[in-house]
Amino acid sequence: FNIRIDNQLVYNLNPSKIVLPAGKHNLQILIENYKMFPSLLVKGNKVNSDEQWIVTNQNQKYYQAASGKFTDPLDPPHKFQLSYKPIDGKIVKQDSNTMLIDFGKETFGKIIIRKLRGIGSLNLYYGETKEEALAERLAETYDELKINSPQSQNDTTATRAFRYVYLVKEKGINFEKIDGLYEYLPLEKKGSFSSSDSLLNRIYDVSLYTLELNTREFHIDGIKRDHWIWSGDAYQSYLMNFYSFFDEDVNKRTIYALRGHDPVETHVNTILDYSFYWIIGIADHFQYTGDSTFLKQVYPRMKSMMEFCLSRTNKNGFVEGLPGDWVFVDWAEMDKSGELSFEQLLLAKSLETMAITARVVNDLPSAEKYEKLAARLKQQVFDV
Repeated sequence: FNIRIDNQLVYNLNPSKIVLPAGKHNLQILIENYKMFPSLLVKGNKVNSDEQWIVTNQNQKYYQAASGKFTDPLDPPHKFQLSYKPIDGKIVKQDSNTMLIDFGKETFGKIIIRKLRGIGSLNLYYGETKEEALAERLAETYDELKINSPQSQNDTTATRAFRYVYLVKEKGINFEKIDGLYEYLPLEKKGSFSSSDSLLNRIYDVSLYTLELNTREFHIDGIKRDHWIWSGDAYQSYLMNFYSFFDEDVNKRTIYALRGHDPVETHVNTILDYSFYWIIGIADHFQYTGDSTFLKQVYPRMKSMMEFCLSRTNKNGFVEGLPGDWVFVDWAEMDKSGELSFEQLLLAKSLETMAITARVVNDLPSAEKYEKLAARLKQQVFDV
């Protein structure tokens, strides 16, 4: 890296002893890192790096820096990881070569086989239910391990979703015990719910725990199967997050990950409706947080996403599924071909969202354009 003060390169650089004279100055720091994500932490008596700094890829386009929780030089952003805490299961069935373990509730994490030794096979079958775990290879996920360890050692699996774990081993394999590590994103519970109806309270508790399990690096659709970021699922998670944890960062990470970079060549998740949910979700995020900095940064991608959608409208100004598009709407059996009113309503809402966003970022010509398109589309829906 190098440092410039008032456009003058600093020679004989000692990063721990950089002096800015009294007064106002322009401080520029160029960073290159070819092995991992580049990052910068400045700690001084008067000057400290924060989200007020601006960054560029040397293309004369400047953005507000993302600061997150990067405050320790020994824990830089590229070392981001989720947290862990020990969990224990209860043995509910066992014989000489098999063991069924119940961890009490659905969870996501790693299984640890303590003091494992021997030569042979050890298989782990994971299930939401006992029946799924006991079905062995018919289970959704399983690990088949080849053990060659004369000396005792711990063996930790990759992260899996499970409540029950069914272990099947060959006779030459021995171990002391099985436990696990729950993997999670630390979240602070900001909301609560209580009523006189115990069933309703239980429904809320299970729903909150489900949201917690799926709020990770991003909002994922489920810990077991897809384990994926789907824009429609994420849209609901954004809103529930605001009332449950109000973790702004996971929303923003999900929004960025769903969209990717320009140029736009397909709908978000290849689904027509999901491009609109992505746009509308950003406006909701701004409504709840007032984060205009994030809005300004993501607005160019919103704009190119909307232009992509508009480029695929038909002669009536309506959107419909084109080759390569998945028109989802719902899992219900229904005809999803042609001009669906549902999709036009999403497009109209997205255009209104774009108009509001454009005014916030002071792109008035675009705001007027989107307002006119939204009004015309809504009228067209009633006329057709």
